[in-house]
Amino acid sequence: ENYPAALAAFEESYRIVPKPGLLYNIAMCQKALFRYVDSIASFRKYLDAMGASVKPEMKLTVEQALADMRKLVGTIVIDGAPDGASVFLDDKPAGTAPIRELLADPGQHSIRVERDGYKPLRTEVNVASGAAIAVRAGLKAVAAWLEVSCEEKDAVVHLDGKVVGGCPYEGEVEP
Repeated sequence: ENYPAALAAFEESYRIVPKPGLLYNIAMCQKALFRYVDSIASFRKYLDAMGASVKPEMKLTVEQALADMRKLVGTIVIDGAPDGASVFLDDKPAGTAPIRELLADPGQHSIRVERDGYKPLRTEVNVASGAAIAVRAGLKAVAAWLEVSCEEKDAVVHLDGKVVGGCPYEGEVEP
């Protein structure tokens, strides 16, 4: 019942010789350590690696474990993130927007969403078993720099219907 040591041994064994059966052992240790999201991922990886060769009774056991754990995790729904934004869960990469939802073990988690040209979002959420929590990730574009050059020497630069200066013009503008 020394699950942390067993998990470390199974992970090292899998790193050296990636046999699919080790994924089952890894998933079981993660489950015993209440690392349900990791366990779900390991069980899914096990099923994918085994393919059609998985025995029906083993497949049933794994599917039951997945169903049980799915009730124990929460879901974080990422809403409004600009396409291509990087999403991080607890400072670990979780994917690229659009991402509809992330599974999370119960408890406090940090969410970070960032993309070049936008002010990043960082927020904390408390996830409950079986619950979904929404994170509004509509990032605000940061100010842009505008440079205007003109062929006419005496040209006047207008921005949004207002005179902002002569040409050439450089300045910060709202996106």
